[in-house]
Amino acid sequence: MLVSEPYEGLRDFFYPAPNERIIYTRGDLPVDASKARVWLAEIPFVRMREGIPEALRMGKASYSEVVRAAGRRFDKPCLRIAFDHRRIHTHLGSVPLPPVDLAFYAWLARLRREGDAGIPCPAEGERNQRYAQGFRACLDQLTEHGLRGHDGTRRAIAQGMDKAYFEQRKTRINRAIRLALGTNGSPYEIQRVGKPGHFRFGLLALKPSAIEVPQ
Repeated sequence: MLVSEPYEGLRDFFYPAPNERIIYTRGDLPVDASKARVWLAEIPFVRMREGIPEALRMGKASYSEVVRAAGRRFDKPCLRIAFDHRRIHTHLGSVPLPPVDLAFYAWLARLRREGDAGIPCPAEGERNQRYAQGFRACLDQLTEHGLRGHDGTRRAIAQGMDKAYFEQRKTRINRAIRLALGTNGSPYEIQRVGKPGHFRFGLLALKPSAIEVPQ
């Protein structure tokens, strides 16, 4: 609600008086309260909830932490894959990922860093050797940073990566990113573009130059 000058903020003004009523401004000037004008103003509401990580929305952080998290939404997106810390670092915060998911994400980040515009999910019944090779290279690189085991993963893609495996990893990773960074379209999610039957997937909201991934 807005009030015309000079009535706004005066201690003795509450509403436009029905009859003449003299009150005084801060400079001790007499004004008639019956001549004041009051009107409603439409103030746009800026939705910030989707930009706040789940942990902060659940009240597990201070007010200043919530404000900082909301403010980071306006920074430029950037991504750094950290094999040694088993997480991804972004301008919105960091996301811990299990080693296999991290390797899958790093594979897609490497493709995008090289300028890839998205890859299709393997077709039903297909086992894509090229996908498995790229994913396995990132998994092997994690071994250099202390990863042990995961022989089952290597066996699962020994004949190539199939549709179910691709979709499972994509879904798990996107869920972890939404939980850590906030919901509704984070640029770090594995995104889908194209038309049905011709969908492509990848880190397509990020510029290749904004991605740092171990080589």
